[in-house]
Amino acid sequence: MRELLDEANEVLQSYFGLCPSLRSFDRLCNVRSGVISFSDFADGFYDVSNHKAYVSDAPSLFHEFHGHALFFEHSMIGKRVAELISNGNISSAVFDKTLLFVEGHAIWTSAFLLDKLGLDDIFTVYEKSLCERNVIFSDGRTLNYQEIYDVMKKAENFYGMHDLWWRVFGFPRKLSKEVLENLVRNLPGLSEKIILAVVFGSRKEYSDVDLCIVVNEKKDFDCLSFRGIIDLAVYDLEEFLAKARLFDVGVTEPILTGDFILGDKNLYERIRQDLSNDVPSREAVEYLRRTSKLLFENASAAKRSGMEEIYLETLAYSISYRLFANAYERGCKSLTFKELCDPELDNVRRKLSNLKRLSLDSLVSSLFIS
Repeated sequence: MRELLDEANEVLQSYFGLCPSLRSFDRLCNVRSGVISFSDFADGFYDVSNHKAYVSDAPSLFHEFHGHALFFEHSMIGKRVAELISNGNISSAVFDKTLLFVEGHAIWTSAFLLDKLGLDDIFTVYEKSLCERNVIFSDGRTLNYQEIYDVMKKAENFYGMHDLWWRVFGFPRKLSKEVLENLVRNLPGLSEKIILAVVFGSRKEYSDVDLCIVVNEKKDFDCLSFRGIIDLAVYDLEEFLAKARLFDVGVTEPILTGDFILGDKNLYERIRQDLSNDVPSREAVEYLRRTSKLLFENASAAKRSGMEEIYLETLAYSISYRLFANAYERGCKSLTFKELCDPELDNVRRKLSNLKRLSLDSLVSSLFIS
């Protein structure tokens, strides 16, 4: 059992940078009096009050320990639920609203680990067993485990497993090199086309994950479908090189401030060196001014449509392009966002940051209002 536990921990660390604490693990015991538990899956259960998973086989290990224990230790939602339960303050309404997140994570994680560890026979039995089990709500209503799993798989297939993990389950972003490589390799519709992948931005635990991706073909790919935790800038090679020549912010920022993930490192180093050494041309300055005006028009349209977050994001880029154009016209070499000092831009960025923080707080808080 311990060998299987360690193997599963290694998988979760490599894909998500997290695994549950061994303090939360125990073999199944028969004493269950007064235990507040989730799921009672197979031959195991999770005691929320004492933060302990009791398991006896692979399905219960993955469901109770790698599912529930991990969720209650690290997820923003799970930690809040555990706190309420420990204090005896959780209402039936709150319990019901969070139950789908708790069980959805445990079911998806169990299937994920069974697949990644190559436990095909157990995986087949596990999938069949989902139809036989139900989540039971406080008023007696039930929801089949298979239905929950189907919803999780649809979200995974559309957004990717990492966006599911961060957006739906509420986990922090632990962006090790290995996690980033697995993230990029599992982006829906892109994994086989990637020439270069770079991570940039703040890389804070509850911030967006900013990626610059260069592919050999961008046909039919829509970056807007990834609006959420993962913020993608995707270029084909010709477009990427053209934007680099024009000192487009969408290329200069990730290349000058970001970190290489995978792909053609020689390309990455060459463009980085060119951007650091070259002085932007008059053509580049004019291009940046045109782009600034276009972005301002787009920002105004978003404002009229009531899309405040898109309005502020686009306005910030519009101002940035204008400031870069002004600086390059004065003869400056390549700059980054941190080097831009402008009260108007700082004000827009502050509003955008506050709005995103409010959106996240509101999303989590809404789960805990009876």
